[in-house]
Amino acid sequence: MKEYYLVQVIIKKQVTLALNKILLKKYTFRIIFSIIFSLHTLAIFAQFNTQQYFYHGRSKLHFENYVGAIKDFNIVIRLEPNNYEALFFRAVAKQYLEDYYGAKEDLDKAIEIKPYYPLAFMQRGMVNHSLKNYEIALDDYKKAMELDINNYSIYNNKGITEMALKDYKEAIKSYSRALKLNNRAINTYLNRSIAYQITDSLDLAIKDCTSAIKIRPHYDRAYLIRGRIKLEKDDFAGAIMDLNEAIRLNSRSSNSFFVRGLAKQKLGDLDGASTDYTMSIQLDPSMASAYLNRGLIKREKKQSSAEMDIQTACTLDPRIAKFQRRLRQEQQKRANPWYYAISHKAKKKGTKKTKNPNTSAPSIKPVDIHKKEKKTDTEKVSAKNLNLAQKLERGKLRRQEDRTGSQPPLIVGDNGKVTLTTEQPTEGLVQNINVIIELSPNFDFTYFNQHHLDYSKMQYFSMEVDKLNELNDQNPFLALTNHIQTSVYRYDEMQKYKEHIALFDALVATGEQPELFYLDRAILKNLSFEFESAKKDFTLSKKYAPKNILTYFGSANNMVDMADYLRSISETQKALLGDLEEKDEVDFSNYKEALIDYQKVVQMNPKFHFAWFNIGNTYIKMEDYNNAIEYYNKAVEVFPAFAEAYFNRGLTKIYLKDIEGGALDLSKAGELGMVQAYNIIKRYCD
Repeated sequence: MKEYYLVQVIIKKQVTLALNKILLKKYTFRIIFSIIFSLHTLAIFAQFNTQQYFYHGRSKLHFENYVGAIKDFNIVIRLEPNNYEALFFRAVAKQYLEDYYGAKEDLDKAIEIKPYYPLAFMQRGMVNHSLKNYEIALDDYKKAMELDINNYSIYNNKGITEMALKDYKEAIKSYSRALKLNNRAINTYLNRSIAYQITDSLDLAIKDCTSAIKIRPHYDRAYLIRGRIKLEKDDFAGAIMDLNEAIRLNSRSSNSFFVRGLAKQKLGDLDGASTDYTMSIQLDPSMASAYLNRGLIKREKKQSSAEMDIQTACTLDPRIAKFQRRLRQEQQKRANPWYYAISHKAKKKGTKKTKNPNTSAPSIKPVDIHKKEKKTDTEKVSAKNLNLAQKLERGKLRRQEDRTGSQPPLIVGDNGKVTLTTEQPTEGLVQNINVIIELSPNFDFTYFNQHHLDYSKMQYFSMEVDKLNELNDQNPFLALTNHIQTSVYRYDEMQKYKEHIALFDALVATGEQPELFYLDRAILKNLSFEFESAKKDFTLSKKYAPKNILTYFGSANNMVDMADYLRSISETQKALLGDLEEKDEVDFSNYKEALIDYQKVVQMNPKFHFAWFNIGNTYIKMEDYNNAIEYYNKAVEVFPAFAEAYFNRGLTKIYLKDIEGGALDLSKAGELGMVQAYNIIKRYCD
């Protein structure tokens, strides 16, 4: 009986084990199925999300919201690093923002992922053209043509680069090939018209403009170009008719008024010409030739403001100053009574000796020094021996593209990718908004009220700061930021800091939690500019909490703030005494002391990227730019999305004349949301 019972028990156990295995398998299968289903769902959801962001980016690109488009493409690329289309369209957005180095980097990646992508090669050709890498641009266009022989835009853009290389015959061939593929490409007709004009084929140039007008009768630029060519053919009446129409279609075109002024001046209508030059100047105050010609007319009429106009023209364009110097030399020669007797030209033509020009003033001719010229050289920044931000800001700003009476800049094509015209900037072209260039400042502590409107915009997440706020459990609470709060310096805000300091005085007196209260009071005192008193509290906080990185970080910031304050007082005193030319030895002792505490922070927590950044900024203050770059490198390595570190590293590289490296860093900063970077790229990296 006992044996039978044992057998039953064994059978039950075996049955139970078998059932458990079946149930376990069934359960495991359900888990695996659930996981697979979840992953599939997530994949579909991720795909849906990336597609959504991709099309949002395309839409924003269409409506010229280039910064918004870049943000959307960033999300797509983060989720799908091999999405070559997102890289391509992000490059297009950057190109519109004149971030050519950043655009090229994206296009290089897109081509690496998809080597047979003709649009990417064409776009990279346009970027290389903008970077003046003309031969490389031609190679890109040739590769694009191999992959897509029927894309007229490639031939059109190739022609533009050939024009830049002054290979006008090849440019005409490229434009002609483009027009065979698309005989309604208006911009290509205008581009070929300019090429014909340069090669003195004026009738063919007019014919191309007329073809463009037939296709698009209300295109003011076509009338402007045709009027300019007619002016060159001495068809002044015909030129004025075309320019009248150009102005009727676009009354904001400074070029149209200027060229019409030239035509009127040629016909002897000096009053009408002067009025047109004035309109041109009102629409574009940098129109140097308009000032010059108006000044010459005023000089003819013996008006007192004539020399002021001519001097303004010389200031705006050094070539005019050079032209005026040559003119004065010529006048001095003509004033010599022997000039005509010894003139070889006069002898050859058998001209009679003319009257002395002092007794009979010659009739003036309009000056068009920009005839057949396309672009001027850009001025490069020259650094001074001052603070880095001041060095960059005080350097000569990039001169605006010369638009004083020259032909309109070449147009890329009808494909909508890029238009190199002189149209007024839209709100999407943020690179045209001039910014004050200054380094992104140190990250430091501040206090926010619980319902402060700027809290979400200005604070940066830090796990250490969050933990400290949990321990404190009070309002206002601590935050980490590098945004300057304008309200900090208001009297009522300073009074609040004083009240909180008094509260912490009472808490410190209790002797409880000194590691917290000394740190809080030190931060408040530093915000109130009580630097020495704050330094003592930071020292006490280190004693009670030797492993708290925030104590050392705050102490280092305190030393930097103190050094900056003392430096500003010294500079103010020099300004008052007029001793700015004297360069005293700068005391870097406080900065060196701050570096010791910052180094302590990164030793205890190498992932605390704010400290690496602040070390870089401190080395900038000490004028040790190479060391600064090393620490910005570390900040980016620890936190790859650190926009401020890219921004400051970019400015430092530009100062050290690494233009391409600086442009790529600023491009990354712009990509990560620091929009002011695009204006700096435009001004200093072209």
